[in-house]
Amino acid sequence: MGYSIEDFALDLRKSVAPPNHIWVGSGRGTCAPLADTVMGVRGFYGPPVTAPEATLMVSLRLNGHMAEDTGNKGKDDCGLLFAGAEWRPDRIERRGTYHYRTEAGLLSVGVTSRLVPLRDLPGFVLEVRVENRTNGDLTVEVLPKLDPGAMDIVPLGVWEFTPPRPAAGAAEPAGADFWENTCLRMTLIREQEGDGTLGPHGTAAFRFGAVITEAGADAHLPGGLRAAMEETFTHWRRTLDTVNANVPEIH
Repeated sequence: MGYSIEDFALDLRKSVAPPNHIWVGSGRGTCAPLADTVMGVRGFYGPPVTAPEATLMVSLRLNGHMAEDTGNKGKDDCGLLFAGAEWRPDRIERRGTYHYRTEAGLLSVGVTSRLVPLRDLPGFVLEVRVENRTNGDLTVEVLPKLDPGAMDIVPLGVWEFTPPRPAAGAAEPAGADFWENTCLRMTLIREQEGDGTLGPHGTAAFRFGAVITEAGADAHLPGGLRAAMEETFTHWRRTLDTVNANVPEIH
């Protein structure tokens, strides 16, 4: 009979772990969602690479109106509201909602995201899907803001239960969509399906990859971000196949 990825799914609303203890791994690296956000990411480790301060924040522009995703639980136009999350070994899926009436009319969208650490390179992919819940057309822009913070290469022998802090300084902007310090570069890669104009109840997908390479080296994902996500999914399926083949069954 065996196990499937779905057998390990955990509704994070039921988790009693502190938010900073929720991470997801690929066998190559691990990253964490930013608590109470639908799309935010905070931290990456992929020995020997350490980037605990790496932060990706994402905002929406809907028909020109900004909707932030900061975990705000206030009143009035408080931005995207977090509605729940599910952890699996290969991804964290989150969902949220935005429903606000402006002078120009109602803005109502459902947002889901998948956070997936890369299998073959240090880094992660965030996939965002936006659904137009109104009966009119909607122009959607998904705006990422990446801040790598301090990053470093730390010898494996130094790693312990508590991951090492980077000794190198914070990465600084070094070009269009990439940042560097003395040892590492972080590159933001973007993908989008469609032109961002959604008809009534239409859906669009956006992907953002944060990929870490040595300083001066370009990030190469030949198949794109979607294929990179599938590499992580495939790794976990094969891992479970190995487990299923070696776990005895009682009949």
